[in-house]
Amino acid sequence: MFEYCVTRLVWSYLQDAANPHRRSKVGNGSLDQVRPTVTTLLATLAVAGAGDQETVRRAYDSALHRLYPDAAASPPRQVTWQQALDQGWEGLDGLAPKAKQALVEAMAVAVTADGTVTTAEAEMLRAACALMHVPLPALLT
Repeated sequence: MFEYCVTRLVWSYLQDAANPHRRSKVGNGSLDQVRPTVTTLLATLAVAGAGDQETVRRAYDSALHRLYPDAAASPPRQVTWQQALDQGWEGLDGLAPKAKQALVEAMAVAVTADGTVTTAEAEMLRAACALMHVPLPALLT
């Protein structure tokens, strides 16, 4: 996970340096428009906690229901999360500010659901916040 996070952050920094206006652009996207990417991100964070399957499911479901109250409970799938996220970072960065805030809060729920924050969870949360151009929540600072 560390390598994925570092390479995505370096790529984002290079993109921002090449096009500074990209970084300061305020989005207007909604969470419904990026739901597949959001579910992959939350599942990845839940699995990164490396707890037992029940703990992973609880973390994922709690975070998912924070954003999508009507979501059916389902276990996170361990799919090629790297490809799914790579295709979705631009959409997540394009969210409206309130949607970004809600997503960061849901990510924090997924990360803290079991009472501990693993290195992998912290790395992914830091990377996700940086790629969306939002501050890191206080729980990791």
